Amino acid sequence: MSLKNENENLRKYISALQNEVYGARLAAKYLDKELAGSHELLGSEHDRLWEQIEAEIHLHRHKTVIRACQGRQNFNALSHAASK
Repeated sequence: MSLKNENENLRKYISALQNEVYGARLAAKYLDKELAGSHELLGSEHDRLWEQIEAEIHLHRHKTVIRACQGRQNFNALSHAASK
């Protein structure tokens, strides 16, 4: 594999990682806003909000793990093809 191809593959990988970081930052901002508005909630409304936030955290974590695994598989496939 030429250096140009390797460079291009690494640029794509970096771009994917930057997208993940950007998504995580957006999720954190969203959760901060949700939490900031929760001070006035009482009882079951407060519990419902926390359950929703926990569900969103778990969903985002699951998506991040899947994307990381897919990214590694793609990167490993590219690396393997480069070594041939």
